[in-house]
Amino acid sequence: MRVLTSLRRPVVAALVLLLAYGALSLLLDSHGFLGTDTGGKVATLASMQAHDTWTHPDVGFWAEAWDPTGRVHGLIYTAHIGDQWINV
Repeated sequence: MRVLTSLRRPVVAALVLLLAYGALSLLLDSHGFLGTDTGGKVATLASMQAHDTWTHPDVGFWAEAWDPTGRVHGLIYTAHIGDQWINV
């Protein structure tokens, strides 16, 4: 019962929360992404590296024949510009 009373103090509650976040962060995938658009940026860099050029940021879209506007493209913020799918 005394532990529950201690948790009512803001400093103690904040410390417990910080320790919980720290412990849970150890379980995260070290190759994961933190932002909603980070995966698209990584895909863009991988595409540019694969083509060995900085002028080809095309990430492609496998379903372009069925969805030419890219409404359901898997990478957030990807735009269809010319004949390329750009996420920069």
